[in-house]
Amino acid sequence: CGSTTRLFAQMLAARELRLTVVTNCLPVARALGANPHCRTILCCGDYVAGEDGVFGTEAGDFIRRFKANKAFIGAGGVTPDGVTDADSSGCSIKRAMMERSDRTILLVDSSKFDVVQFERVCPLTDIDTMISEAAPPKRLAGRLDSAGVRVVVASHKAQLADQAMYRYVGIEPTEQAILVNKSSVHFRADFEPIAEKLLICAAPGAMPADTAALPWTRLRPGIRIKP
Repeated sequence: CGSTTRLFAQMLAARELRLTVVTNCLPVARALGANPHCRTILCCGDYVAGEDGVFGTEAGDFIRRFKANKAFIGAGGVTPDGVTDADSSGCSIKRAMMERSDRTILLVDSSKFDVVQFERVCPLTDIDTMISEAAPPKRLAGRLDSAGVRVVVASHKAQLADQAMYRYVGIEPTEQAILVNKSSVHFRADFEPIAEKLLICAAPGAMPADTAALPWTRLRPGIRIKP
């Protein structure tokens, strides 16, 4: 589960493709389940409210019952040493999906480049394609190339969280008294002009960065979607 894969599922559902999808993430299941052409299979397992998904041994065993063409995974970080994430249970689910898929496609935005999280999901050689909104830095790009990873830079750049995303799901952000979002950096960049007050909550976890100090006013050109 993660914000990038959830948005990917929403975009995929809108295309009305005929797909069979196995997921442990409830928002992904809800998005794809709205497409009548898509068969959505939700894993059993231990529900984790903070992630809105199911994890644990039963979820991993369930995934291994199937054989997929492609595994789409997100990550908390990608470095020359591999793909990393903060939660061990989530890492285990990612590895199970990769084991049972012909190809693995990593979906990350550029804020994940050279970020090291608690646990390594896999080495770069286990990834077939990486899709992001920007090209990786030189050293990481070289290691990706050496590992045989195809790097795809999306032609349409977008924030993980902006006003357009809320409107896409039927919520007018300017009419809401309170909006809560996980991605504080991108959120502040787009919502600061319309907000009376912004509250930043420090969440527990392995991320070393102080989210309140990140340079949210200096996003690269082309990343922000103007409201």
